Amino acid sequence: MPGRTPPPSDHAPTRSAALANALARCEAGQGQALRLRGTPAPAVAAALLQDAAELGDGLLWRGRPGELWLLGAAPAAMDRLDSKLSALGWAGEALPAQGLAALIDAPVATPAAPSMPAAGLEQRAAQAPAPLAALWRMGANGPDVLAQRWLADPAGIFDGPEPELRAHAAALLANRLLAQAARGAWPAARKPHLPLLLDMPPLAEPPALPRPPDGGAPHALVLPLELAPVAGVWAQAAAAAGWGLAWQGLAPELAPLLERLPGGWVFTPWSAAWPGTAWSAPERLVVTQLPGQAALAHVVQSRLAVMSMLPT
Repeated sequence: MPGRTPPPSDHAPTRSAALANALARCEAGQGQALRLRGTPAPAVAAALLQDAAELGDGLLWRGRPGELWLLGAAPAAMDRLDSKLSALGWAGEALPAQGLAALIDAPVATPAAPSMPAAGLEQRAAQAPAPLAALWRMGANGPDVLAQRWLADPAGIFDGPEPELRAHAAALLANRLLAQAARGAWPAARKPHLPLLLDMPPLAEPPALPRPPDGGAPHALVLPLELAPVAGVWAQAAAAAGWGLAWQGLAPELAPLLERLPGGWVFTPWSAAWPGTAWSAPERLVVTQLPGQAALAHVVQSRLAVMSMLPT
């Protein structure tokens, strides 16, 4: 009957012309496909993929939460994108030319991650991989990587809410990093031309410190903020071993401390107080734990540095 709404169809909706064209380019061998998942800075990743799409006649497709797809882009644009992603430590997944439509429609498997009990922290700390993070700031031609941080991240071995246990986990991991550095067992993914920042355990007296991996960059030891009262002792020991200092854990309410901390980089987690905080030396700050694109946009527009985890 005229004007009657047709019943809903059991079939998938018709694909957009742009998506169909991008898939056809891939299947004809005229373009390539890539999937990027779980990046810590999705707005930056989307901008890089969009740039590659415009340069390579491709399509940026946001099909699923946490995923970005670049479809049908020319190989030269893909190579340029891969170089930019590698500089940030991100790796896109090359997708096969055939069967892309079925891959797009495939359901997403989301297995529940088991929680990690407090027992066994020492054993997990001895076995867990030590992650690297990249420090970057948005430049005129995309993200500029400034340094790498060898990280004692307690989330890798403990996911409970207890701050004391998280601090203990971080100390166990930092002690392991210190032992590896003493053996010269530096991370394989380290970029020799970049400064390396090494997390330290919360010790009032500096231990025997290893020499940096090379002398070509301003490497630094990352101290927890609780060691600020003994900063002078640590600065002297670090300098004698060839290191500078960096700091972890400065919150907006402690902003006046920034100008009194010796050394270089200062890591600060994002909080709701961030946008209204006046920092005395914002060029030293590295923002961590960004909760979403609005926070990232504020940091990028303010020309602040960001920390992103590198894949293990």
